[in-house]
Amino acid sequence: MYLRVLSNKIAIAPIERTNITLKGIIIPNLNSPKLCEGIVISSNSELKTGDKILYIKTERLCYNFNSLEVDIIDMSDVVALFQSSYNKWD
Repeated sequence: MYLRVLSNKIAIAPIERTNITLKGIIIPNLNSPKLCEGIVISSNSELKTGDKILYIKTERLCYNFNSLEVDIIDMSDVVALFQSSYNKWD
């Protein structure tokens, strides 16, 4: 099954950050920041599948797709695109 977004929406798999102590105790991040990292799953814009982005956490649409939590956000909520090399910038 394939997920295709419409209009100016983007489907993202959020990257969850957890704090783990040296003894293995997981401390949940209750004061989560407004900026989040994620990997693009589906997009109708210049972003490609697999791109790692930084986006603003606003009112999100969450969906469980094939046991993967997916956030569907507006393209205007994307702040930055991570790239592995400086030479790849246009």
